[in-house]
Amino acid sequence: MGAEVYEDALKMLRLWRLEKLKIAVVSASKNCRQVLSSVGITHLFDLIFDGNDAEKSNLPGKPAPDIFQKACSVLNISNTRAVVVEDSSSGVRAAKNGNFSLVIGVSRNGSGSALHENGADLVLSKLTDLEVQPVSKKPTLLSSGLSQIELIFSHISHHRSIIFLDYDGTLTPIVSRPELAIMEESMRSALNELSSKIPVAIISGRELDDVRNLVKIPHIYYAGNHGFELSYPDGTVTIPEDVEKYPPLLDQIQTTFQSLQTSYPGVIIERKKFSLAVHYRLLKDEGQINSLKKSLSGMVSQFTQFKLTSGKKVFELRPSVDWHKGKAVQVITNQVYGNIPCSYALYIGDDLTDEDAFRAVKGWGTGILVGSEVQSTIADYLLKDTDEVRMFIEQLNPFFPY
Repeated sequence: MGAEVYEDALKMLRLWRLEKLKIAVVSASKNCRQVLSSVGITHLFDLIFDGNDAEKSNLPGKPAPDIFQKACSVLNISNTRAVVVEDSSSGVRAAKNGNFSLVIGVSRNGSGSALHENGADLVLSKLTDLEVQPVSKKPTLLSSGLSQIELIFSHISHHRSIIFLDYDGTLTPIVSRPELAIMEESMRSALNELSSKIPVAIISGRELDDVRNLVKIPHIYYAGNHGFELSYPDGTVTIPEDVEKYPPLLDQIQTTFQSLQTSYPGVIIERKKFSLAVHYRLLKDEGQINSLKKSLSGMVSQFTQFKLTSGKKVFELRPSVDWHKGKAVQVITNQVYGNIPCSYALYIGDDLTDEDAFRAVKGWGTGILVGSEVQSTIADYLLKDTDEVRMFIEQLNPFFPY
């Protein structure tokens, strides 16, 4: 069995690369390069300094700090401005002896006390405990995805990549009633061509069958109900086991919600298999909208198995489980490529529910927001509307060799 990469370490390495931090791996092992190469992550490091290099330089091993100091010298940075991450007591002592600015111990086997005793400033069980939430920006501050298409394609071409798109508001404009959101043939043609060159997935809040019937491209991946229903090109459909119990409860809630259509004329209640959507786009009065939200919150409070979420002119009742579009992105990517470190995801979406996906790809992919209706976003780029989405796909297609 070959080497495996810790997911938390991989995520942080990608985030640090994104922040343009210099990264070195320092190891006493003479097989370090081969191991890193076998799991495809050598590109994440500015310097690999292993046992062979230490022997050539006649440097003592840990707990002497020499190999850490040598790495700093090669990277032209002061050890007083460098952070050392170690999982061994000897490595922690070496870093402490070298007067590094911060020594972080990683205890995956319960050896935290030993790392503290040997000088670790901070001991973590996983590296993602260091993760800082991405900074949100106003959409108008984002660069255009069209202007950066060459850069985006360079990422796609250098990785095992997959492209994800939302449906409503991304592939078709937002309309007054869900059934009126019909994708134009020009968009379908561009998307169909793209899917012949690279794996493509559609992730939508709609029912799985609904979004498949609207897109009408058979050989791609689909996620319906915000990812609760996953469909693969071979026809396989998977559903998380812990949400199978919810449909009967939703039947009861749907009956309760019917009164809303009398109290708030214009409200559309859309029943899905694992969720219930209350569309209020036809309500124009802000007071009515606030009153509707208050009424919904009161109704939902008695159903603790569900949570009330919001999107563009819609409130949605979903199971209170740790599942969203970001989870679907991770599951589909692993299905396509396996747990491969050099995978890359491009996600294009327009709504608050797409922020989960933007967050999921941060550090190892790119997020593109469509439109500027949301107040803030962690996406990387902006496309103004669905026309620009079509233009982006059409302009991306010629980059791929036939």
